[in-house]
Amino acid sequence: MDQATWIWRQFPRQIASDLSRFHHGRRIADWHRRTRGADGHLILSSYELLELLEFLPETGAFKTDALRGGRWPSWQAMLAESVNESYRMRSAFQAANSEDGKAGFDTEAFEFLDPIDAAARDEVGATKEAETARSVSTFESDISFE
Repeated sequence: MDQATWIWRQFPRQIASDLSRFHHGRRIADWHRRTRGADGHLILSSYELLELLEFLPETGAFKTDALRGGRWPSWQAMLAESVNESYRMRSAFQAANSEDGKAGFDTEAFEFLDPIDAAARDEVGATKEAETARSVSTFESDISFE
């Protein structure tokens, strides 16, 4: 029970979501209340909860957060990188074989990024924009530009 309680405290929303999503009819409330069925047995024991959590699909909220810290499963990251590489190859081919030397489409618009990497990229971009705005403001005030 201690292990189940510890896991529940770490990921309550993810567990509740995945139980209702992947195990229809299972509710975390039955574990909390220690609800018993007509036969007198617990509807959802701590052992059963741990067993259900262990074998949840890789795409569920619990495993995404608990095991990978929000990152995609390896198969999804591998698929995304394969697609990204094919877009890069297509772009390079079009750039090499076009008359004006341009790819003809924006490859970055097609890039698939893991949500954690996308958030980090967005944060870096926002930081750079803020630094640029500060630098411009400082420069303009230094030269008395209004």
